[in-house]
Amino acid sequence: MTRSAKTLLPWLMIFGAGICLRTGIAALSPILDRIARTLVISNAELGLLTTLPVLCMGGLSPLGHMLERRLGLRRSMIMALALLTIVLLLRLDGGSYGLLLFTAVGVGVAEPASFARKIAQPTACLGIIRTA
Repeated sequence: MTRSAKTLLPWLMIFGAGICLRTGIAALSPILDRIARTLVISNAELGLLTTLPVLCMGGLSPLGHMLERRLGLRRSMIMALALLTIVLLLRLDGGSYGLLLFTAVGVGVAEPASFARKIAQPTACLGIIRTA
């Protein structure tokens, strides 16, 4: 792999993860009414569908760091993206509330917590200015 490809690959992975995470979290909101009518579920159950990914991201983020330390950033990101792809593909069926709950948890579990530590460091090409 060339030097420029090695430099570009992590940025493409972060961009891809951002798109996947956005889809996993935001895709349900516009169709919540339709989901409620189709699956005949309450507002509380709908709220659980939108809350679970966020709770899992916060509660399980230390596992992302442990995974990164054990496997390295690149492998942990690839695993997270693979998991995101699988659960988002499972959502296409969406035939049961249990499946939607499972995929909501999967989206939250797949959130690669190691991104925050890597991106938080000031980087010239991102235009981030250190303010501290």
